Amino acid sequence: MNNFLLILVEYLKTGLLILVGSLISLYILSLILNFAKGKYRTAKETAEAVGDNTPGVEATTEENMGAQDVEEELVALITAAVAAYLGKSVNQIKVGFIKRIHQKAPAWAMESRLNPKENP
Repeated sequence: MNNFLLILVEYLKTGLLILVGSLISLYILSLILNFAKGKYRTAKETAEAVGDNTPGVEATTEENMGAQDVEEELVALITAAVAAYLGKSVNQIKVGFIKRIHQKAPAWAMESRLNPKENP
């Protein structure tokens, strides 16, 4: 009987050690994931996390304002190019969606996007 209790105590110690080790590992993993999540937030998400939840106000910086100007000019340029290609007035067409192709795409990916080929 005494031998049985010693074995039971050893099993309980081992189980408790494994449980504590698992909990510590999960806690460290959660810290790593929270750090990664914070690192890759957008400006709007960062403003919300800080507590700037003013309705209708988005977090903008001077860089974002400059980027918005460039985006508006780019949309205007694309709209004018499409209108010229179709032979219509700019007022007759509406560009609803422009998807930017990832700029770090490999050359073969850019080629296939710009010049799609049909399968034989």
